[in-house]
Order: sequence, then structure tokens, then C-alpha cells
Amino acid sequence: MRVEVAAAMSKSSQDFLSIAWPAIGKPFGEIIPVESVTANSFAKELDTRAGIDQWLVGVDGNMRGLASRVQWTDSSYDTFTIRVRARFGGPTEYDKRKREIAAAGAITPYYVCQAYVSKDRSRLVAAAIARMRDVIAAMDLGMGGLMPPNGDGTQGHAVPWAQLRLSGAPLHVWHSQEGLW
Repeated sequence: MRVEVAAAMSKSSQDFLSIAWPAIGKPFGEIIPVESVTANSFAKELDTRAGIDQWLVGVDGNMRGLASRVQWTDSSYDTFTIRVRARFGGPTEYDKRKREIAAAGAITPYYVCQAYVSKDRSRLVAAAIARMRDVIAAMDLGMGGLMPPNGDGTQGHAVPWAQLRLSGAPLHVWHSQEGLW
């Protein structure tokens, strides 16, 4: 099972760097993959503890953490998905981000990017970037809802991009048919 997870994470990282970020990332700055500048054991800690997949060197010169999620589909769900139920009942992505946001000085992703890449991995279908704290706050306000449970017992919460935008949260969306909003 761990080999499958590692392969999926590698595939996700590759597609994020080569397909998603070139389309949506220019207004934000340059990304540096965590694993390219960090010892493997610490890269794993950044991912599992703080949810940081990339470092973002912003156009303002500041460095921030970025969480990225890639899903392979030929149509976009136009949502951010955050895990709210773990396979073995441990802390979830939601639990960790909520705790970090509340703790002054804690390392947490400043931004989250959700990308939908075609099943054949040839093109970006859609992507969005928002501040992680806005996505977590939207969940706390009941925005969106639970997704059906996965076969392994995990479960996510989907926050629709349109609802997040209507709430006033800064959001950048890219659709293959429309370009950057």
C-alpha cells in the first residue's frame, strides 16, 4: 500500500509542477518543491505534519508554504477537498490545518492549490488557489459538504470554488475553456 501512495504522490507532484503551476502560478511567484531542497526525512515531516508540498517564493519576495492536490479527471468538480476522516482515526488534514492556523507562528500552508488534470495527464482541466485559512474557515461555516466515504475509510469535505468566492475570499481560478479569472 505504501508503494502505491508514494507513486501517487510522485505522480501528483510531477503533474502539479509540469501541468498545473505553469498555467495558474505566474501571478504568485516561483515554486520550489520541498523534496528538492530538503532531506527526505524532513520533507516527509513537512508534508505529513504541516501539509506543505512546495515552497512559494512570492512576487513580493516572501516565502510561504503551498499545499497542492491533483486529481485526474476529464471534468472539474470546482472544489477544494480537505480530508476530514483518516483511515485509522488519527488527525486529519482538517484537524492539523485548524490547529496550525490557531497557533501563532506554526508552520502551515499559506495557500492551497487544487488542480484537475486530464486522465491521460496531457492537460489541465481546471485549478484554483486560495488561502488555506479561508478554505478552513469556509468549512467551519458549513460551506460545501462531506463527500462519500472512500473504500479505505477516509473521507473528504468539498468546498465549492463559487461559494468561497461569494464569501469574499480571494480566489484565483483557471478553467481550460475560460483562462484565469
